[in-house]
Amino acid sequence: MNTTNKRIIIAVIVILLVAGGLWFMTTRSSNTSDTLGTPDNSGQADQVTKNGQSVTTKTTTTTATSSPADVTGQIEIGMNQTGGAFGVTITPDQVVEDSRCPTDVKCIQAGTVRVHVLFNGVTSQTIAIGDRITLGGEAVTLLQVKPAKVSTVTLKNSDYRFVFKIEQP
Repeated sequence: MNTTNKRIIIAVIVILLVAGGLWFMTTRSSNTSDTLGTPDNSGQADQVTKNGQSVTTKTTTTTATSSPADVTGQIEIGMNQTGGAFGVTITPDQVVEDSRCPTDVKCIQAGTVRVHVLFNGVTSQTIAIGDRITLGGEAVTLLQVKPAKVSTVTLKNSDYRFVFKIEQP
């Protein structure tokens, strides 16, 4: 077997492992409760043996009440929508600035987007793309604003989608 074939086989194995890991995390996170949902207490109790001791576990399901976060605490929400993770809720309510360079124009600067956000229903702050704000023990970063700006299209507030990352220490 030559070196090229070995590299191809290794690449295929790595891709399969990554895909399997992503599938596992997705299916596992869909069965756990987070701070955004309302637990359904109709779950079944199971008897499990762990380290030689009998342990009773209860499986619960969650009904999301807002935009769910993935396992990294990343959420995508629209204007005046609330989403969150790890006990932090985020509600963007106004685009203060959108100076991004349109995708159909060549610019000297990339520009930015600044959005006014309500955190946990009480703390009001303006955050720009790439900014990291600390709230108690959690950090919130505005990662991306969608859609991309185009010179021939005027975006309405309802068109905007915001991708935030919420991290715990």
